[in-house]
Amino acid sequence: MNDRDRNRRAAEWFAAAESWIRKGIAVLAALLVLAQLALHYPAARSLLTPAVHGEGTRYRSE
Repeated sequence: MNDRDRNRRAAEWFAAAESWIRKGIAVLAALLVLAQLALHYPAARSLLTPAVHGEGTRYRSE
């Protein structure tokens, strides 16, 4: 195997990896938008943010 073949295969591998990374970032961005939209509905908010249930309760140090 010569250097030209090695460079071509490396370029193909990096192109494929870049494609997967771009798809992963797009999926994460879509999930972020969906999670933010879900917080506008009380049923979903209670599942996503359990801290809401603790608001207004006193902290006791024993």
